[in-house]
Amino acid sequence: MQPSVGGRTKRLIRKILPRKTEPGSIGDDSIPSKDGDTLEATATGSDVKLTEPQDEGSGVLIPSKGQASQTKDAALTENIEGLTERQTVTAEISVTEAVPAPPKGPETELVKSREQLVSSLFDEAYDSLKGDDPERLEYYEWILTLWLLGYPPKSTPQEPPTSEPLGNNIVASDPRGRREQMNKIIGLWLNDTGGDESSDDESREDGGGEDQSNADKSSEGIDNKDKGSKPDIQWANIVRSLRENMQSTAGSGPDMVLLGAAACLCVQSLSSPASSVLPKLLARDSSYDGPEGRDSNEEQQLLKERIIGLYKAILSYQIGVCIQSIHLPGRAFAELRQASSSASGNHSEAGVVDAEKALACFGTEALKHEKPHRKQAKKEALLKDLNAIDTGQSISALIRQKSKTLKPLYEWVCSTPEYVKFDKGDACMLWVSGAGGTGTSMLMLAMIDGITRQRLESSDSTLLSYSFCGIGQRRPENAASVVKSLIYLVLEHQPELVDHLAKKCESTGRKHFSSADDFYALSLVLYSMIQSERFKSTLFVIDGIDECMVEGLDSFLSLITTTIRLSSRVKWMASVCSDKKGVVSTPLEMVVQPHLDLDFENGKVREIFEKYYIPSKVEELAQHGRYEREFRADVVRKLSELSCRNFLWADIACEAIIQDDSWHALDNLDLLPAGLGPLYGHMKGEIEVIRPQDRDFCRKVLLVMAIAIRPLHITELEAVVDSPSNLDLGSLIQKRCFAFLELCDGMVYFRHHSARDFVRQETKSEFPRAHSRVVESCLLSLKKSWRQSAAVSPGVNSTDSVTLTDYATIYWIRHLHDTEGIEEAAVIQFLTKYPLEWLDTLALKGRLSQAWELMWELETVMKERLTTRLSDGNASNAQVLLRLIRETRRLLHLHEFTKSPAEVRAKNSLLFCPRNSTTRDRFLTRKFPELAVAPVMEQTWSRVVHVLRGHFDYVRCCAYSHDGKFLASASDDCSVRICDATTGKVQHAFVDLGAWVYLVAFSSQGFLAAADQKRIRIWDVATGMQLKPSSDGDLYVNNADHVADISFSDDGSMLVAVGDQSIMIWKVPTYSIIVEAETTIEDIRHVRFSSDGTLIGTASEAGVTIWKLDRETENGAENEVGNQAEKEAVHEATNEAAEEPETVVKRRQEKWELSELENFPVQAEEGGERVNGVAFSPDSKYIAAGTGRGTLCIWELGSGKRPNVLRGHTDGVNRVSFSPDGSLLASVSDDKTTRIWRAPWDGEAKRPALILKGHSESVYGLSFSPTRQKHLATCSADTTIRIWEYDRYEAATELEPGVEMNDKTDGQGQPHTRAICFVAVSDDGEFIASASDDGLISLWNGNTGVVKFNLLGHKDLIRSLVFSCDSKSLVSASDDGTVRIWDTAREVEGRVLYGHSDWVRSAVLSRDGRLVVSGSDDKTVRVWDITRSDVGKFRDSETDETAEKKDTDGIRVLRGHTDYVVSVAYSDNGKYVVGGGDDGRVLLWKLEMDQPSASHQDMAMKDSGRDRVFAVVFTPDGSKLIASSYPMIRIWDTKTREVIREIKEDRLFYTLQVHAAFPDCLVTDVGPVPLIELSPSSAQTKATALYPRGLVSYSSDSWFTWKERKIVFLPRSYRPVRGGVLVRAQGYHIVIGCSSGQILFFRFQ
Repeated sequence: MQPSVGGRTKRLIRKILPRKTEPGSIGDDSIPSKDGDTLEATATGSDVKLTEPQDEGSGVLIPSKGQASQTKDAALTENIEGLTERQTVTAEISVTEAVPAPPKGPETELVKSREQLVSSLFDEAYDSLKGDDPERLEYYEWILTLWLLGYPPKSTPQEPPTSEPLGNNIVASDPRGRREQMNKIIGLWLNDTGGDESSDDESREDGGGEDQSNADKSSEGIDNKDKGSKPDIQWANIVRSLRENMQSTAGSGPDMVLLGAAACLCVQSLSSPASSVLPKLLARDSSYDGPEGRDSNEEQQLLKERIIGLYKAILSYQIGVCIQSIHLPGRAFAELRQASSSASGNHSEAGVVDAEKALACFGTEALKHEKPHRKQAKKEALLKDLNAIDTGQSISALIRQKSKTLKPLYEWVCSTPEYVKFDKGDACMLWVSGAGGTGTSMLMLAMIDGITRQRLESSDSTLLSYSFCGIGQRRPENAASVVKSLIYLVLEHQPELVDHLAKKCESTGRKHFSSADDFYALSLVLYSMIQSERFKSTLFVIDGIDECMVEGLDSFLSLITTTIRLSSRVKWMASVCSDKKGVVSTPLEMVVQPHLDLDFENGKVREIFEKYYIPSKVEELAQHGRYEREFRADVVRKLSELSCRNFLWADIACEAIIQDDSWHALDNLDLLPAGLGPLYGHMKGEIEVIRPQDRDFCRKVLLVMAIAIRPLHITELEAVVDSPSNLDLGSLIQKRCFAFLELCDGMVYFRHHSARDFVRQETKSEFPRAHSRVVESCLLSLKKSWRQSAAVSPGVNSTDSVTLTDYATIYWIRHLHDTEGIEEAAVIQFLTKYPLEWLDTLALKGRLSQAWELMWELETVMKERLTTRLSDGNASNAQVLLRLIRETRRLLHLHEFTKSPAEVRAKNSLLFCPRNSTTRDRFLTRKFPELAVAPVMEQTWSRVVHVLRGHFDYVRCCAYSHDGKFLASASDDCSVRICDATTGKVQHAFVDLGAWVYLVAFSSQGFLAAADQKRIRIWDVATGMQLKPSSDGDLYVNNADHVADISFSDDGSMLVAVGDQSIMIWKVPTYSIIVEAETTIEDIRHVRFSSDGTLIGTASEAGVTIWKLDRETENGAENEVGNQAEKEAVHEATNEAAEEPETVVKRRQEKWELSELENFPVQAEEGGERVNGVAFSPDSKYIAAGTGRGTLCIWELGSGKRPNVLRGHTDGVNRVSFSPDGSLLASVSDDKTTRIWRAPWDGEAKRPALILKGHSESVYGLSFSPTRQKHLATCSADTTIRIWEYDRYEAATELEPGVEMNDKTDGQGQPHTRAICFVAVSDDGEFIASASDDGLISLWNGNTGVVKFNLLGHKDLIRSLVFSCDSKSLVSASDDGTVRIWDTAREVEGRVLYGHSDWVRSAVLSRDGRLVVSGSDDKTVRVWDITRSDVGKFRDSETDETAEKKDTDGIRVLRGHTDYVVSVAYSDNGKYVVGGGDDGRVLLWKLEMDQPSASHQDMAMKDSGRDRVFAVVFTPDGSKLIASSYPMIRIWDTKTREVIREIKEDRLFYTLQVHAAFPDCLVTDVGPVPLIELSPSSAQTKATALYPRGLVSYSSDSWFTWKERKIVFLPRSYRPVRGGVLVRAQGYHIVIGCSSGQILFFRFQ
């Protein structure tokens, strides 16, 4: 029976409306509106509308998900197909209809705490299970995803679940978000299983009648013989038990939703009981709640693991039941299901029993037999992913080698006053300085050795973490690398702190922190560790701090001061070269810092050097030759005299002795000059007198190493210097260059920074030419390797078998920075001829992202050079090179952006390059000779730099930091994320904030503010710590119900917030209130400071208001805004707030005055409806605001003029912002676009300079980067942040010149601006038709892929497009209830056929073109005689009875289906009409147009199944009927209606066709299927003479095939979103419709 309108509609509305749950409530399905009231969902016919309760003086309007998404979106419209009754029902979704609220009472907080604990255990169990069996969980999450989208298990999907853009939507990075989704699953199941009962009740209350009779029949079951069987009774009891459990408070709490969702899915997917354990899976047992009450931490950990083991077993069992019961269509899913079914592990009921027994027998005795390995394994995995440089082994080897010297050196250091002050006093920092070779590194080794020994021998608990910087074997190369090393050693000694690193990885969604730009993220991990109560006193030792952190030195020094400030258990010891000690000490003047200067400690150090170090070195020499006692003493004496207490001099001298015969030791020492510098000069002179060939290679090696970006492997060095194969370059380095270089484990590096500095000084005049030679050598090496590989393996991609060095592949870009244009010609040739080979090599080595960043830097450098050379009149080559660099960078970005599998080569990306791509022009024809016409793409390259993902809900706001390094974003997922603005990688995340976060702002003083609707939080960006500016830690807008907007002043000294009628201003960093104003202006929405901080602009319903902010001194004179003394109090206030969270930081109150200066109302003709966003120009001359009608108003302050109005947006504007230089104004809108306008602001006719498209939902926020890189960030309801570049104006506009901007074209050769919903190809291939969900149809030339014209008329989604057999006509069916017939030769309005009372899903033309057959959601099939002009003219105002009276005049209404009619067909012989429906029936009618409709009796095809029939077709002779449903293709004999064949197929075919010339070939949307080769197990597409192409898949393996060979991979962003209706593989054509509105057209030779 059909449920009543009230019951069924409510359930369907719950499915289609985004179910957004405000944190703190469970299962809340209400949709928030202005003041937190619920939006009402009204279903009228087939439409769903959102209405909002009207209330005067309502608060800020926060767009809801229902508002942001269009109700005609394809996924949404499919879910409301059940709304067939024609009346209006208003359903207000409430929390009680989903899942009951938490219990109330005095124990609520205790219950909440307990639930949170159990939730975390279930989260760990789920994540662990996902790590153990990724395939099983992937399949399971796809099932859940489809249910959330409205496709419950055991039902045929309304659209194919292989829709890749939908993706696996189950949240992976945030457990809370995942629990919300599981909670929705429970709500859906409760509604579905409970709604029928309510519907039945409503029916009985209405009197029952026929519906009641049907209900009685339904209750008997399909087969009466099964009525009352024991399994059914048992299963009914299980369902009833589960419902009662889930509806109870204990069963539906947030801690059990993962388990509850799985149980609901089991019940939904099964028709009989699977096991007796199922109804018990949600039973609570207090012993399982968690490890509270245990005394031992170790025991608690073990208990926790046992509980998690039980939860894993239960989840695994449930998931196994689901996987075995639910078969998703599609080959990719079949393979995934097979992989998941074969996964190892115990997934049976026995596994649950075993885990329960293990928990039941838990006790302290278990600790003796079982060790908690989980944490150790977790630590090892995290440290492996950290990929830190572990210098432990090399340091230990050095300590053993120099042990005789280290012990006395350590004892001497400990006796110095500087160290005593550091060790025993209040000092937290000890500097050690000295000239090169004076023993700073030796001293650091001595301290590590001595402190380690002391800790073992005494009760000293101080731990060590160290890093040796600069040059040498496996030493860190940048600040981030140093911090990683320190964290690594902290965790080695204190593994209990590993959770701090784990939380960072979890909150940011990252496993690796490998970039130098990750310094900030790693710093916050270290800060978090040292503030832990479990952190033990640690001494951090850094050797050569000035060597490896040239660019990040200031940041690292700030890290040192911050750690000292945050923890009293931290001390630092660092060494620095004497000539750089001023650089590093200046930022640390605030710290008491003893300084041990080895340059002034000659006496004791000399004694240690001569007594211990020199003898130990001579002992090493004695191992290489005969050193008698007297001879040994002479060598010791000579070394002591000449070395002048320089450890490095002694090392080099000893190496020189080893290179010659031992008996020449004294003579060789006599030749060496005293002093390190002269020694280097002497050794360089020795190189000059060796054989010329060896000398030249030594010169090359030293010069290359001097300019090298990093230490080189010997093979890399050989490639760069182009050494011959017979030259042993490693041996040459060890024999001739030992004074400067060392070779260890294949790596070549400078033995000391002084050696590197000497070589650089000696060769600096050769640097430009050297960089040029390195570039040339790298490029030649690459080309040579590709040629060799191609010769060895012809026909195989040249990068597959090539062993190329990373250095040659990537770092030639950095060397090109310093070539000064010498090698422009070589680079031009390389980028012109080999971009694809290079891209393939980069992809193979995983270096695409790094190469893209380096190319971006190179492009910036080349722009600056070009400016200089243009003034000299010599820029031709530079211009060409700059264009090639830009083109190649974009190609790299495109290939990286597509996230293609490893087997996809660079040539594939050529197909998706824009039309103006020179690389595409050069290579496309050569790489794809079989392709006659390639897709028509956009005119220009995309301006997207990054698409940042990670939020799983609306992103409401984004903001750049004032230095442009970071980008912050605020989201409805209750988090704020901070990303590196250059790489786009997440650095930090503030999660679980308890409410949707709408606002975020950076202060130039280093603070971050974020606000939900009630409160404002403040964080110190440097430390990631939340500040406590008030007694409860947050700021509020007094006398206001919500926080509408916040803004910092440019100098960071003030923070302003508005809400309702209130304006509040705080002084930063004291956060004392300086202004608290209650205005007469209602509903203030937005606020901004002017650049000088003297003006404030607010936007409200009434318009824009300018306020003057004045501060007065005691004598009444105006004083400047801001105060340097207060600025210097930043750290003091931060410390006070951090250490005393309950203390309110108060300062002297000053007299401030806020007065209204100007008021700018927005008139109706200017878009006055709702003013959103406000922004001052940088010079404070203008103020701009957006309106709810899509306009921008710009006022000139003080002029008294009406505003300049900019028009272009098609929906409301949400935010506006001026560029840093004031020349541009950007706006974002609900129309999903960002528009950039260029000054001057001269009125109505002005068009935007740029229109940025890419977001798929409303765009809420924007922020300009303050750096020289012209970047703009935007954020959207589609959960992403996009970073765009806006400094390119190839055509001065994103639109092509001469193309008018309107709703039907984007100026880029693509007519559609909305998602494609259907594509079709004519039989002769001359025409292609496409339709978008706004009702637009476009007709394309099938030979050229060029648009012929657009067909306008439909008002809603197009469901069907079919060409006539002669290709002269096109028939379309739409959700607007009409069928239209179009002439393919002319751009004229099509003929409209009215009559259906609901969506029309399918329509076809008869072979002779006289009749049209259509199927509709009104459950009828209609046949129209279109030779009669009066047919189809009646409209909705006329009733079906009227139509029946007219059916003898050319219309036949064929009835019989009990649900929607999805597909129709007409036999070629004109005898039969067939319809396939949602009821699973295939009905056949013998058509007689001269007989009334009532005389046409349906003939049901036998054994048609119960699943939706997507397509039907007759064979040309009419003898057979073929239908496609999931998971079956069936063939019937038309006369007997008996099934001839059944073919099980795990993919859906949405269109079926049999060509008259090829009657044995079934043509599908993805290619031909030979009927004679159909097997009972599958229907495989295969190349034929008529259809040589096919699309093998459009999910995770989207490849085009040519003669059954893969040739084109379809990137994710271009894959069809709704399966077969958007794919046509016909003849030599393949056509794809995309959600972006893009049509991909391929025509093969």
